Amino acid sequence: MASFQILQMTAVKLKNKQIGELLRENYELLKSNRTQLLLVATKYITAVTK
Repeated sequence: MASFQILQMTAVKLKNKQIGELLRENYELLKSNRTQLLLVATKYITAVTK
């Protein structure tokens, strides 16, 4: 998370909107993937412990 913030700040300083947009898209994808991973892990742990 912090690395995305630093990269975002760098993109602003470089005045490159395209880099900023790509970072936002990748950050949203990362959050989505993390959520999916947590859901799968929870289902797996629940299934194993039954």
